[in-house]
Amino acid sequence: MRMNKICRLMVAMTAVLLIVLIAAPTCFANSAEPPSITILVANPPDDLELTLTLGDQVLEPRVDDKILENYYSFYSSGIRYDGDYLITMTLAGSKSIVRIEEPPQKYNNVYTLDWQNQTLAVGKAPLRSVKLVSLRVLATLLIEALVFFIFGFREYKSWTMFIFINLITQGILNVWLGTHQLVGGYIFFSLVFGEIFVYITEMISFSHFIKEKSRARTIIYVLMANSLSLVAGGYLISRLPL
Repeated sequence: MRMNKICRLMVAMTAVLLIVLIAAPTCFANSAEPPSITILVANPPDDLELTLTLGDQVLEPRVDDKILENYYSFYSSGIRYDGDYLITMTLAGSKSIVRIEEPPQKYNNVYTLDWQNQTLAVGKAPLRSVKLVSLRVLATLLIEALVFFIFGFREYKSWTMFIFINLITQGILNVWLGTHQLVGGYIFFSLVFGEIFVYITEMISFSHFIKEKSRARTIIYVLMANSLSLVAGGYLISRLPL
């Protein structure tokens, strides 16, 4: 009976967190930013350069250098253009052209470039988001687990609930962050906004399900652990791809 109660409460909190986070992107819209095309390139050589040609217009990219991947972002009101979209690759002094076969359909468009085979695919690689979300969640769990241990939690039940609750809250948060625009400062506001609801959800669930320490000590743990993971999350977002 108690397990059923726990499951019902966790499902309810998860549903609330999902609803709030799904609705949140409207808070971060920026109508002033022009349409964009972002090209993802995994482990590009240092001398790789890309330009986008739209008719007689040649666009230079904003380059975001991340660990394992670079973003090449092109901004222009002409991205709604009806003609050919041509990506020019310059590498080791030689140039080659890759055509965007499927023209942009959205305001912010993402493509993945295989620079070795000179092929371009719409969207992100299938396993890319899974690996990046797993990496961010694992990093968060390690940080919060260390704080959990320092606060004196030792019981098996406490650790079971710690893992269960964090996999839900951090998993939802990081999947949600992965749905946002890849570049721009608004992603940090999204992280802070999402963490507020993680704070609330975890304070309620930890203090309700974990009785090893006092309620006050448990809530202080949640505040401390999530503050540290917020700082770490901000750093990871600045260095790792989304």
